[in-house]
Amino acid sequence: MSQRPDLNQLSADQLRALVTDLFDRVENKDRALVHRDAVIEKLTPSLNATSSPVAANNWMRFKAACWMS
Repeated sequence: MSQRPDLNQLSADQLRALVTDLFDRVENKDRALVHRDAVIEKLTPSLNATSSPVAANNWMRFKAACWMS
């Protein structure tokens, strides 16, 4: 991970570029999370309906762990 810049030392243009980059990163991560959640929601009902209670419990633990990350 890179070291955080001293914001007091950056020019207005550098601050704008930094904020733009940060917004882009957040938007990309948000899209990835929305996609992951959609896949989880799509797969959960079919897994619960067709699998053993142990497998369903493991899936729910995995789903909860994903939310923690």
